[in-house]
Parts: sequence; structure tokens; C-alpha cells
Amino acid sequence: MKCLVFSTHRQIRDYVAEHDNTILPKLYTIDEFLKRCVVVPERVFVDEATRVLYLYRAIEGVDIGKLGFEKSFLSFVQNSTFIFRFFEELFAERVTLDAIRMADTYADFEDHLRLLEEIYSRYRALLESEGMADRITIGDYRLGERFLEQFERIDLYVEGYLSRFEIGVLEKITTPLRLHFVSTPFNAKLIDRLGIEERLPVDYRFELDWQRRKIANRAPLPRLKRERIDVAAFEERINQAAFVLKQVDRFIEDGAVPDRVAVIVPDEGFAEYLKLFDVAKNFNYAMGTPFVQSGYYRKLADLYDALTDAKASAKAKMAGSVIAEKFAKVDGFDSFLEFLQTVPATPREMEAIDEAMFMFKRFAPLLRHEKPLHLLHSWLQRIEGLQIDDVGGGRVTVMGVLESRGKRFDGVVIVDFNEEVVPKVSEKDLFLNSAIRKHAGMPTRKEKENLQKNYYYRLLQNSERAAICYVKNEEKLPSRFLLELGLEEAETEDVRYRSIIAPQSEPPVRYDAAIRAENLFLSRPKLTPSRLKDYLVCPRRFYYKYLQGIKVEAEEEEPNIGTLIHEALEKGAREKERFDSWQSYHAFVMDALYKRAASPLQRFEISLEWEPKLRAFCEADFEALKGFEQVRLEAWCPVTYGGFELSSRIDRVDLGERVVRLIDYKTTCSIDKTVEDENDFQLLFYRLWAESVYPNRRIETLYWDICGSKVVTVDTAPQKERLEEILTAMKQENRIEYAMTDEVKACRYCDYKTACGRDG
Repeated sequence: MKCLVFSTHRQIRDYVAEHDNTILPKLYTIDEFLKRCVVVPERVFVDEATRVLYLYRAIEGVDIGKLGFEKSFLSFVQNSTFIFRFFEELFAERVTLDAIRMADTYADFEDHLRLLEEIYSRYRALLESEGMADRITIGDYRLGERFLEQFERIDLYVEGYLSRFEIGVLEKITTPLRLHFVSTPFNAKLIDRLGIEERLPVDYRFELDWQRRKIANRAPLPRLKRERIDVAAFEERINQAAFVLKQVDRFIEDGAVPDRVAVIVPDEGFAEYLKLFDVAKNFNYAMGTPFVQSGYYRKLADLYDALTDAKASAKAKMAGSVIAEKFAKVDGFDSFLEFLQTVPATPREMEAIDEAMFMFKRFAPLLRHEKPLHLLHSWLQRIEGLQIDDVGGGRVTVMGVLESRGKRFDGVVIVDFNEEVVPKVSEKDLFLNSAIRKHAGMPTRKEKENLQKNYYYRLLQNSERAAICYVKNEEKLPSRFLLELGLEEAETEDVRYRSIIAPQSEPPVRYDAAIRAENLFLSRPKLTPSRLKDYLVCPRRFYYKYLQGIKVEAEEEEPNIGTLIHEALEKGAREKERFDSWQSYHAFVMDALYKRAASPLQRFEISLEWEPKLRAFCEADFEALKGFEQVRLEAWCPVTYGGFELSSRIDRVDLGERVVRLIDYKTTCSIDKTVEDENDFQLLFYRLWAESVYPNRRIETLYWDICGSKVVTVDTAPQKERLEEILTAMKQENRIEYAMTDEVKACRYCDYKTACGRDG
């Protein structure tokens, strides 16, 4: 019997559909095949729920607070995935903790490493004492000979990457094995792993005789049809939905079979836009419907909000409800389970939560003493990531890029082709940065990005027609991968496509009545750079914000990375006498940054994105930090100028014998836009203050571009004349017309756009 092994279940379904009414070989995905191949003697593999319980037992006596995790069970369950992913990748790449310890770059994380090592040892010992094994604790294993001996030949189709462990399993197989793979500009890591002596050409499909490591067959891949790839850009993300509808229609009008047309969504959340405008029900959704949209989830979420939210609206929503009355009687885990049985749910909702409920009950021993509100919160966390199987009846499939592996299409549309979305890597790097990964021989971030690029490259190769769209505005940029593919950026086309999803039968209502009011600058001649910018960008926004005092209530959020970096650099400057090298400066800044990070995700982002950038900053800044006196750190600098009191909060002032350096840290990755912004007078405000305080010193105004690891010196002299003109004009009239801006794009993220009728 022959065995075929594919990357995805979708490939298997396609194979079955193409070979109807024939005797089929055995069909498996790579994961299923390897699980059947690997046998751990006298061990049973632990299930997902039980492994979390054992891991929680393993952390008893361990200070996991140093890893950024709370020790409460409910919090630990939410964050345990980071620990498992860390060990899973180490196991898959056959890398020991000692190998990581050998990396000098891990010195800053020695406590992390020691704690993780202790947790792993405890976890493995607990499993072994119970006769169990986990995919991260497999030691000696043997092949499942009875499983393999039924096959006369195995054909394995690789669309991606093989880990060292997977390669090791395949090397033990004696059954004739043919490995089918392709070579592209983006999958060199896979080719290296295969151990082929021959140098392989790019853009070919190969069949490898695995045991002999010899190429049995080869064929060129389809040419990437760049002339048949349409590219479009939009200022508003939602307008991509119109582009999708239009492109799918074009493909089908040109002869494409609907079943062979797909929409690729790098962020599955975009599917909700398509569902909103898919009036004809042409699409089916491989990812289903998010469970958070279900009536069952909303009832429980509303209950939780009513019990925890101070807002009257949340409490009023559940006042007198049957669910609230029943929950009030919950006094423990058992009664909470009884309460859940009374919450109304549809058959599809019950089907979705069935397995989650089974696992939740397995946690009973650790949840017996939790408060009812904590139990409700834990249950909501467990079900919020579920999906309801609701693919719809359409023939055009909406899917993620991983599901497209190995498939051929008549036409595809890819949305959200933006930087930080395409390519996008997983969160497994929480405890390991790229330097450590390279030292230990593990896939680096760049190699993981190349794997993602390979998926998109193969998708485009396997498609007769393709269309790509992305968001292009002040906040979003197209992916650099677009240029690597040899494609050009497009101009924004919102006006052209907007009418497809938002046709207007009547002219929109305009809220542009003139508002004339007192000249605030006469009674309170005080300006900060942000106040001045608000007035210059949109006087109406200034009117609502400062004259009317309308404050938009913002939800509490954890401090963003930029704020944390500013705080860490301020501390570093204040403690500069402690540093004898740039390395000690960098170590201090990173320690301060990690201590203030509010979540594992933030620490992951710091480790992956910002540690190397701050390393470059500290190396370049160390001499300046020690050679100058820091006379201002995160301080307001007031000055009287042109009849106004100007004040700005400066990040750092370095005072030398003959020079004053005015420094503003920037963590944005679009520094050029900041420099070119004609309404940003922040550096000039700094200069005016410095000229009044240090009249005999040369003054330098600069941005420290931390994202780009460079200093950007800015000449503020040209701004001075314009500022004088602006200040003079602001004092000329007793009353001012606070008009709305003509630049509608400035309204996109404005808190007052609804009041102006520009939220459509």
C-alpha cells in the first residue's frame, strides 16, 4: 500500500476530490504521520488539559514572577502557552538549555534561563512519575514499525519547513521514502536541512530519494506572472472589501471557476468585513465565525461587565435578568458548572464549547476555592478564542495563507499586505532573541520571515491571476516584500471603490456651519507644541478640545513600548555614574524596561524588536552621556516669545562647554514624516528656550531615532519666521472662526469626527 503525506487537511480533501471512485492510498498530514511514527516505550502522551495542570504543579516553589507571570492559577493558564512554546521549539530543533547558556548574549537573561530549566526538570519528573510523556520531554523513542511496515512506499509533500527532530525521525525510516519539495528564493533553510550535496537551481520542483539523498525527478515551477498581479492601496482598511468584491467578479467573468478562487486574509479579523458586505453569499469562510460574536458569549460577557464595570450602562443591561439572578446563587465550582448549564445556547454554540467544557472540568481540583467572578472570567477566557463552524454556502473560499499551501488557484486576492502583517512570525521568541538563536543554530527571525514569504511566493506562483491590496496612510505602510516580489506600490483608490460597499443615493449631511467664538489666545496666551499643532491641523478640533473642554474618555491601557523606553532612558541618564561601559549602560536600560513591561507580549516585543535597537543606541550614546552634563530630563522648558508663553517637555538636554544638545527620543519608525511635518514645532520650542537660558552656547536640535539607530539633526531656523507669522495672526482678532480642516484624512483618528459628521 502507498502512503501520501501532505502539509494540510485541505490538500488531502483536494486529493480525495480529484481521485473519486478510485482506491485511495493512506492519507495523512505531516503531524499525524509523525505522531504515528514515534513511540515512547512505557509512556502515554499527556493531553492538552492535563499538561497545563502538571506544569502548574511544576512551578510550586518557583518564583515565576521573574518571568513576568502571576502565580495565580487563572493567570498562569492564560500565559502557560509561552512556556510551552519555548520548550516545544527547543525540542523541535534539538537544542539544549546548556547550548543557549553558552551564548554570551544571554547573560542579561540568566535568571530567566535558570527558572525555565528548573520548571522543565520538575515538569518532566512529574510526568515520568505518572508514566506519561509530552512532546517536549521525549527522550529515547522507537519507530512504530507495525504502522510503517504496511506501506511499500511513502511520498511526503513538504510545503514549508522540517525541524531537526522531524528530520531525525525520517532518517530512521527504512521504508522507501520520496520527499517532494520546491526550491524558491525564500526557502534556503529547508534545502540546507535536507543534506543534498548537489547545488539546486531556484524555482524548481524536486522529488528526492530520501534514503539515497539523490534527486529522482525535477521540473520547473510555474513562472511568477507579475504582469497578471494587480496592486491597489487604500487609506481606509474597510475599502479593501470593495476591492475584493470587484476582483473576484473580474476573475469569474474572465473564466475562473469560483471553487478555484480564494481570498487570503493574513489577519483573520478581516473576514468580518467581507461577511458584512457579502450580500450575495458568494464566500465561504474556512476559519468559521469567532465565538465572541455568539449570543452565548455575549450574555456571559455582559454579565461580567455588569459585575465589574462602573459604567451605569453595563449594570442597567443586566438589571433584573434571569442570568444575573442565577449567577448570584453561585458559591463554588460545582454550582458554577450548574449555572453554565442554564445559560441558553444554540446547538452550534454547544458543539463549539463541548471540548472546552470537558477540559474546564478537568481543572476542578485547582478551581474549588476560586471566587465565582474569577470562575466566570476564566470560562470567558477559555471560550473567547473558539470558532463556530459557519463557513457559509458560497464557493469562493476565504482562508489564511497556511491553508493555501500546496493548492492551485485560478485567482487569489490577498488583503492587508502591510508591513508587520506580511510576513508575520509567531510569538515563540518570547525568551530568545535573534542573536541567541543564531548562536544555538535555531531559526532566526529573518529565517522565519523568509518561511512566511515562501508561502506567499508559492501562492502567487500557483495562481493564474492575483490581486494584492494594502492600507497606505500615516499609520500603515505596504510590506517591503511587495518590492522583493518585483511589484510597484500603487496610489490610493478609496474614492474609486468606496461606492461599491457604501452607495449614496443622497448627498451626505454636512456639519460645516461656521463656529465663531472667543479668541482663547488673548485670555490664555499659553501654547505647547501639541496645542499649536491641533490648532493648525484643525481649528474645529481645537475648539472642541480646549474651548469646550470636551474630553474623550479613553479606556485604560497598558503603557505602550515608546513610553516605557522613554522612562528607561531617563533612568539610565540619571544613573550614568554607575556605568563603566556601554554594555553596562545597555544592561541597565534593558533591566529597567523589562521590569516595567506589563505583559509577556510586551516583553516578547522588547526582546525581539527593541533590544538590538537599544543596544545600538547605548553603544552610540554612551560617550555623549558621560561627556555632557544632563541638565534637563523629561522636564518642561518654558519661555516667553512673541507675546506667548511657550512650554514643551523635553526628553534630554546635554550641556557641554560650548554647546547645548536638545534631544528628543523617537521610537516611531517613520522619522522622515516627523521631520517633514510643517505643523510640528517641538524642536523649535526647545531651541527658543535654550536661546534664552544659554545665549552664549551653540545649540543643536536633534531627534535620536531609536528605531533607525541614528541621530537626525534638524535645522529649526526656517521654522522661526513661520512661527512668528502664526503667533501674530493668532492675536489679531477678538473672535476666531474655528473651521473644520479641508484635509479629511486628518479626521481618520480624530476623537471629534462624529461631532463634525466625518465618521462615515
